[in-house]
Amino acid sequence: MCSTGCFCKEGYVRESNKTGSSCIKQEDCTNVNVLPQCTENEEFLKCGSACPPTCDNWPYPLPKGPTPCIMICKQGCFCKKGLYRSKDGKCVKPEECCGKNEVFTSCGSACVETCNNKPDICT
Repeated sequence: MCSTGCFCKEGYVRESNKTGSSCIKQEDCTNVNVLPQCTENEEFLKCGSACPPTCDNWPYPLPKGPTPCIMICKQGCFCKKGLYRSKDGKCVKPEECCGKNEVFTSCGSACVETCNNKPDICT
């Protein structure tokens, strides 16, 4: 299968898998077999999700539909099970994903009260 685009010239390789990574001489590669140092509440996975859980895609307060995700492995540091990546890059518990004037509850109402909707009967 052929791909169209810019490729490194002979003798050069991409510095990393990140988009826009520079082409460097192969002998200039560093830390090739060194595993990255993961921070607290992270673990290194050779085959992690391309779409790891974040506070932005956490289903609260309203359930969100399934998010399309490509089925490929990504290597690197991922949040441990049950934790979510916050906007500042830390792995946090779900209750730490709450925004200003929000509180975490494990048994809230299925009907979210809004300015336009004040349900009379709800579970």
